[in-house]
Amino acid sequence: MRILIIFPPYMKIPTKGYGGIEKVAYERAYVLTKMGFKVDVVVPAGSKVEFAKNAYSIPLLPIQHKHKDISSIRNPLSKSLEYVKFLRDTKAFTYGKIYSLIAEEINFADYDVIIDDAFRYEPWNIYLFAKMSPWKKTIHIIHTGMPIFIKIPIRLPLKIMLGALNSQLYELLKRKNYIAFHLPNGILIPENRKPRESIDYLLFMGRVSPSKGSHLAIRIARRLKKKLIIAGPVHDKEYFATYIKPWIDGKEIMYVGSVAGVIKEELLSKPLALVYTSLSHDNYPTVLLEALSWGVPIVALYPPRPSGFYDIVDERFCVCGNTIEEIAKNFEKIYSIDRKDVLRYARENLSWEAVIKTKWLPVINWIAEGSKT
Repeated sequence: MRILIIFPPYMKIPTKGYGGIEKVAYERAYVLTKMGFKVDVVVPAGSKVEFAKNAYSIPLLPIQHKHKDISSIRNPLSKSLEYVKFLRDTKAFTYGKIYSLIAEEINFADYDVIIDDAFRYEPWNIYLFAKMSPWKKTIHIIHTGMPIFIKIPIRLPLKIMLGALNSQLYELLKRKNYIAFHLPNGILIPENRKPRESIDYLLFMGRVSPSKGSHLAIRIARRLKKKLIIAGPVHDKEYFATYIKPWIDGKEIMYVGSVAGVIKEELLSKPLALVYTSLSHDNYPTVLLEALSWGVPIVALYPPRPSGFYDIVDERFCVCGNTIEEIAKNFEKIYSIDRKDVLRYARENLSWEAVIKTKWLPVINWIAEGSKT
């Protein structure tokens, strides 16, 4: 069986920095190859994917971050203007050209299944790629939290197949009569990995922006009287200057910037807990997978639904609450959580091997059988 995976055009593969979507797409492709599938990839120029039989190149489109955090804006006009800036910064208007290049170079008939991780949900991109790619073979993975075509229903049904990362979004798509599958992400967990001894600090890792609730992580740490390390790229400089920087003292509240490699591994594997404070409909937060795969428990304010949080986190391994006071009241639970149990849970439920066998393989086989008839 031959599978084609289309990566987003924003980062070289494999990624060295942030790259959440690129990271999970790369790992999925790698594990599918290990399981015996013939995997070809479409990747940004300069990428190296040694395990793929063929790697087709598309232009690299570096992302700018001149727009504000869209999900935190309440005024409809301001939100619309920032969305236009977001489209410009991510060069979403050029996706049609990229899809055209893919269609010119690749014979889609050679593949049994096509996984489109580069899927952008603006109507013109949906239309263009749906016209070029055989829709009965192609799963468009929805990496965004809440697609615009769900918020603003399109009268004509989209003849495309959608992969929803979280179960709530999948149910919502099904109710609206879309052709949808529940296809969550996973995480690579080495067989020899063991939990590391914890150090008495909390970690916030992710984009530093209003929608990720970085300021709430500071409030939680101060309420619990715990040291907090913040790691991640700043996506809203005004927000950072107003709500984050004034609290950074280099002792109790530290900001270490965007981290990768060994430094990221050290930070992520040793905290007392990872703090999760997202205020948006996060589709499938990779940082939760990463923390749990090290045996690290979670401290979390419940995020809005639908969110992949509810599929990933087992509340046995989380001090969760609707308010900071609820978290503070139950925080002592964190000291009784066995990190070996957390790692075991992650290996059995969140590893790529487990996720592909239980969720992806039935869908891949069903599509492949249909594409042969």
